Amino acid sequence: MDICNHCAEDTVVTQSMSSPRPARKLETPARSCVPQNSVYFLKTAKCASTTFSQIFTAYGLKHALAFALPIRYGLLPISPKVLSPEYHGAPDGRYHMVVSHTQFNKKGTEQVMKESAKYVATIREPASRFESMWYFGNYEKVKGEVLSKAKWLNDSFDLVMVAERFDESLVLLKHLMCWNTEDVAYAKAKVRRPTYRAELSEAQKNRLRQLNRQDTILYKFFREIFEEKVKAFGEERMQREVEELRQANARLIDDCGAELTGTRGTVKMWKVTDNSNICKMLSMDGVNVQN
Repeated sequence: MDICNHCAEDTVVTQSMSSPRPARKLETPARSCVPQNSVYFLKTAKCASTTFSQIFTAYGLKHALAFALPIRYGLLPISPKVLSPEYHGAPDGRYHMVVSHTQFNKKGTEQVMKESAKYVATIREPASRFESMWYFGNYEKVKGEVLSKAKWLNDSFDLVMVAERFDESLVLLKHLMCWNTEDVAYAKAKVRRPTYRAELSEAQKNRLRQLNRQDTILYKFFREIFEEKVKAFGEERMQREVEELRQANARLIDDCGAELTGTRGTVKMWKVTDNSNICKMLSMDGVNVQN
């Protein structure tokens, strides 16, 4: 469920969660800022995580960065022992990118990532996420969480993005990493077919929020922090940069000759005419940096 579903069990936190911690200041890059090339992305299912992963992967491929890839697929705590030391050649054992599904274990992650790495995650409104997960996996997953981890997670991550504020999240990410607008341009992945969308009433949504009350608490906690960062960034400035991003998205789709015409299971798929690695990635069902 949301972020804590991907926290390793051996992480111990004793802090209370009575109120959100003040938002970590998101610095506005100066003209001489240096682009950051190392990021740990906590990929959370059904939180627009595939599209976010594609953005990070595209940047990594463009700049020939080293990806930390677990030997076995599965939700494992990231650490040196679950990685293949030969792949992508990281002689110092430190990698630029973690963008696959992993559990977050701070000690193990710090042994894998470059010391300069930024830590980024994403959340999604619980009722919307539940409805999406239901069709994606055809099951209801109930799992207890340690709610007091929220403040600790806020200290550990530089940015927790919000799926419902996708473009605004990418603008904040761009400035956190000192990247260009083209570096965060995207074509939305795994767009569900209309047949697999349920129109939920407000009463049904409220009931789902009650059933997922732990997710709801976490979502409100990080959503409040996110809104503080947007406010500090400036509303007019945010609107201007969101529009710049949408124009970059249109250029990406046009340059790749991309059309949302294919289907696979419950989702629509992009078909592209350009054979570049970045464009081909748009047509994939997920992200595969090994090809």
